[in-house]
Amino acid sequence: MKLLQERATMDKYRILGITSCLSSSFCSISPHFIESVKRNPSLSMIIVLNDQWNQYCNQTQERIESNIKFVCLSNQFMIQSFSNKLCGVWGCSEKEKKSVQATLSVRLNETKKELEEFKVFYPTIFEDYLEWPSFRFSHWIAMDSNSIIGDLGRWIPWMDVRRHDLVGFKSTLNPMHLSVSSSFTILKLDSKMNVLWHRIEGFQGPIEFSEERTSGAFSGGLIKALITQYKERTWVLYDKNPFVLTEELYKRMEWKVGYSKKSNGILVVPQQYNSGLMEKLHSKLDYPDYSKTTSNQIEVGFTFRCAKTEDTQASFRICIENSKEFRTKEVNEGMKIWREKAFGPIFLVGIPNLTLFQVKVGSKVIGYHKYPVFQYK
Repeated sequence: MKLLQERATMDKYRILGITSCLSSSFCSISPHFIESVKRNPSLSMIIVLNDQWNQYCNQTQERIESNIKFVCLSNQFMIQSFSNKLCGVWGCSEKEKKSVQATLSVRLNETKKELEEFKVFYPTIFEDYLEWPSFRFSHWIAMDSNSIIGDLGRWIPWMDVRRHDLVGFKSTLNPMHLSVSSSFTILKLDSKMNVLWHRIEGFQGPIEFSEERTSGAFSGGLIKALITQYKERTWVLYDKNPFVLTEELYKRMEWKVGYSKKSNGILVVPQQYNSGLMEKLHSKLDYPDYSKTTSNQIEVGFTFRCAKTEDTQASFRICIENSKEFRTKEVNEGMKIWREKAFGPIFLVGIPNLTLFQVKVGSKVIGYHKYPVFQYK
């Protein structure tokens, strides 16, 4: 019944995606990304760019093309506007505001990894651009512009979105270490969730922002703040991300992007499969059933004494304390962790791996990971 309700919802529900290319020295917008966004009827996308990127920016500050709004801003405007927005939350003195502006001036031209942490600020610094003709959004999605995005309408767990303030997908392979993927996390748009970053270490005030390096603030800091401070907020975290295939992974794994006449959409499959086999692999529409489980539900506690994780600072690490009670036994198992009531307990349960599929082709059974798949009738 839940699955049928989700299917009925997916064609009328819309969600707001936000991504950016703020640096004037590098930009990683993939043509596959633009194409895949345009083929998503459930998605409206805002792309905020440094106005130096002439291929996307012309004389106008804002323009809408299909379901994408391009917002082009000068370096000087971004520094002034972003500092005003952030200091509006922090309550900066004039001296602190100048310090924030100096930090922004440096960070807007740093590496992509440093700019990734700006995602926690998106609802605040891009507040003036969130409105969309004819639509109002309850949630937004953080996205990477170098990704190929799958069919969101058929893959987003809409029932979870309506019930929770955050729906995330784990970014680490360590099953006991909690973090969210910075390329696809769904957050509620409201006054408190929009400034959740205010509780993340390194972002509590203008001094911390100007002095501290915050690699891992989005991936680890968000979920830590929800568990330890915003206990009135509800959230759900899955440990597999079935929505996004990054351009880097696409090239490394030699996946093929093809166009299907039969389904009038984009198919992404391993390079070694021919076009006929591509059709067969994706001949059936799949609606992931997020309600399936593979183990008994247990209540979990947390610890900050985690094993070192490469991309996350120690201050953002949080791990499941009673991990010995739960172990994934096979490659086709994953997990779901959630808080469904304000100030309520946090539970964990095993679920099927959402990206792993098997298809019989002749006498042979082919197993593969299903990344983005578009199949519109």
